[in-house]
Amino acid sequence: QGSTLWMRLRYAHTLSVEASYEILRLPEGASLKEVKKAYFKMAKQTHPDAAHCSADKPGEEKDLPSFIEVITAFEVLEDHASNMASLDSEYRTAPNSAARSGGGSSSDVRRRRAQRTPARARSLGEVLCDRLSDDPQLARDVWNEIRSRKLRLEPATLDRLFEACARAATPNEGDGGLEVALSIMREASRDGILTPSLREAGLVSVIKWCKRDASSFQQIYASIDEEDKTASTMETISYANFLYSGAWDGYSSGK
Repeated sequence: QGSTLWMRLRYAHTLSVEASYEILRLPEGASLKEVKKAYFKMAKQTHPDAAHCSADKPGEEKDLPSFIEVITAFEVLEDHASNMASLDSEYRTAPNSAARSGGGSSSDVRRRRAQRTPARARSLGEVLCDRLSDDPQLARDVWNEIRSRKLRLEPATLDRLFEACARAATPNEGDGGLEVALSIMREASRDGILTPSLREAGLVSVIKWCKRDASSFQQIYASIDEEDKTASTMETISYANFLYSGAWDGYSSGK
């Protein structure tokens, strides 16, 4: 998993938005819903555990991108959609913008803003997580500091924390750091800082780093409150379980 993550991070630096649309076989400007649909379809086709049987299926698409390319393209387009949504919001709340005063169309304004919009600054929580690279045993301490300082929580922060939970687990520790990871999710939920999208991102990271078998997936599923078991969440964790183990779990309504 570590080498795969490194490849994705390295590849993300060179993959453009235009290339990402091409990888997912989408026209430029496709909606986030269309991006997700294409991603789930191509992830199933290109996952290493599914590749061995694709040659036996008549009519299967040839010349598919790699699994790494598919995941990275989705992440690039998801970030792009988030950036464009922020720009749209900025435009709607700026009555003196050039577009509203006759100085250009809204798309022109968004393009100009996008060209000068810097990359998202890392949150302080993400910076604190840098300590986990050398000492993953500090995952609980870092989380406690994030809570005590009431820092903004990002998906990347949860991912780093749960990676550390998994790395800190000893071979004799059967849960692979799962209990610590789930306790962090419970505390974040009690603190009221888990939005639906952040909860889904956190669950995906728990599955990616801490799930070892079907039993641990059941434990993750059981940790979700009933009111949070929406169709979107169930589909997300089902695909995450497939992507990171190749095993279907039976919780996806769209399967």
